[in-house]
Amino acid sequence: MPRTRSLPPPADAAAGAVEDDPLYVVALSRGLAILACCGSAGADLTVSEIAKRLRMSQSTVWRACHTMLRDGYLVRTDEDRLRPGLPLLKLGHAALLRQPLAELARPGMKALAADFPGAASLGVRQGFEMLYVQRVDGGPVIYPGLRVGSRVTLIASAMGWAWLAGLPAGEREPFLEEAERHSPELFARLRRQMLEAIRVFGEEGMILNSGVIHPELNAIGVPIGPPGRAPIAAISFGGLKSRFPPRRLRDEVAPRLRVIADALSLVDGS
Repeated sequence: MPRTRSLPPPADAAAGAVEDDPLYVVALSRGLAILACCGSAGADLTVSEIAKRLRMSQSTVWRACHTMLRDGYLVRTDEDRLRPGLPLLKLGHAALLRQPLAELARPGMKALAADFPGAASLGVRQGFEMLYVQRVDGGPVIYPGLRVGSRVTLIASAMGWAWLAGLPAGEREPFLEEAERHSPELFARLRRQMLEAIRVFGEEGMILNSGVIHPELNAIGVPIGPPGRAPIAAISFGGLKSRFPPRRLRDEVAPRLRVIADALSLVDGS
């Protein structure tokens, strides 16, 4: 029998705890407890198993399950076992869409920073700058003062180059022309490196920004968003050149960074 997780008090007990609340719907609370139980069990459950885990009567559980079966929130499998249905998954997806991107990104960024002594950053474009909306440091970094709310130029940063690389070609050229008018000297100095990074993105799925912001800093970046549309954000990872030569960034860090970016692109609802 699969090992069960700790669950909140059963719905009947919860109902007793809020018996003075005239707006509390006990039947709804029981239904949600059943859905949570089925979702966290790790295996399909029978009505009797659900009743035992939640310490409810089988008749109560069956009535609630019957309703959710008819509405598709539960589906019946072999031997009258139950599992969550697709409408329930859609509700979970809708909840993800309404969470801030930075909140969704943080667990993956934190895990990446825990494995590599550098810094993971998430930014969104504002004009010709990238605004940091998430930042996780995993070791010695060159710019320790960078934090949520900081800004960095789009033209020189890994996040900025990644955002540019994710732009559809028809939108990228007009934007680059505007960027050149906005910062002509910086654009002229970095044009060749920036365009080469964008070209390589088509082959490697990432951009490399080596020694641009600082001579001792190497960084990579990946755009976030559905293909064929302007990116909603970009994610980058940077660290000391001595610890992160381009090959290590490509071979070890980039696959992890792309996994995070792909997951964030899937939950974006824009």
